[in-house]
Amino acid sequence: MAQQATVPLEEIRPISVQRAKCILDFARKLNLDNEYERMVAIILSDTCNEIILREQMKALQIEGAPLDEGVPEKIQRIKNKGYAVVAEEPIKNLRETRNRIVHYGEVPQKEQATKALEIAEQVLKSVSK
Repeated sequence: MAQQATVPLEEIRPISVQRAKCILDFARKLNLDNEYERMVAIILSDTCNEIILREQMKALQIEGAPLDEGVPEKIQRIKNKGYAVVAEEPIKNLRETRNRIVHYGEVPQKEQATKALEIAEQVLKSVSK
C-alpha cells in the first residue's frame, strides 16, 4: 500500500496505462457532432476506465476471476484494499451510459460524450506521473 501511495500506476503498469492513453487519444479525435462517433467516444472512454481499474487491481495483487467482474465490483474490491478510486461515481455512471448504448442502441447527447472523455482523462491523470 505504501508503494501504491508513492508510485504512480503508470510506473508500476506502464504498458497498460499507455494503451489506455492511446485509446483515449483516438477517442478525442472523434467528431462528437456525429451520433455514431459519440457512441464510440463513450464506449472507448469507459474502456479506458476499465483498463485502469484492472491495472489498479493487479497492482494491489488482486488476481483471477475478480479481474473479470463488473465495474462496480472492481471499484469495491479496490476500496476494500484501502485504496481510493478517483471519480468513482462518474465511472459508474459512465458504465451505465455505455450499457444503454451497447444494449439498447441509445444515442447519447454531445454533452454526454464530452463528459465521458473528461472523466476518462481525469482517471488517467490520477494514475500518471
